[in-house]
Amino acid sequence: EAGIDGITVTLTNPDGSTETTTTMNGGMYLFEDLPEGDYVVTVGDGPDGSVITTPGSDNVALGAGEDYVDADFGFQPLGSIGDFVWNDTNGDGVQDPGEDGIDGITVTLTYPDGTTETTTTMNGGMYSFDDLPEGEYTVTVGDGPDGTSPSTPTSDVVDLGPGEDYEDADFG
Repeated sequence: EAGIDGITVTLTNPDGSTETTTTMNGGMYLFEDLPEGDYVVTVGDGPDGSVITTPGSDNVALGAGEDYVDADFGFQPLGSIGDFVWNDTNGDGVQDPGEDGIDGITVTLTYPDGTTETTTTMNGGMYSFDDLPEGEYTVTVGDGPDGTSPSTPTSDVVDLGPGEDYEDADFG
């Protein structure tokens, strides 16, 4: 797990004033020549498409002449789940040439904690759930157009890894 350059880190001094620095050389940063006292180290936003995996601040009681080098912060890349819903005219569960996507179909994502989010297909049956941390998700497609029935399973369980983009949650 490589360090991340370009992240802003803020030090709040015992008197309430602040100093900032930016990580470099593989995520490293350092506030030097600090007198003893109680400090707070706070990390800024991580890279686009990431979520912090540690507390965002660290309270440090620094003794005289002490160096504290454990104010570490971690970010995990986020992923996505999606793809398309299509009109499977021959009912074989495979999108064949000429079987177009269907707009206006509700797709529901169930998060690892049981909460849900919905979206609607558009632009030729496409849909996507973005900015997802790793975990096990369930994607469920709603009813198709009148006069159709599912040709594929109506749900897909996805074990999403860190930063993974799963683009095979397709429904016919």
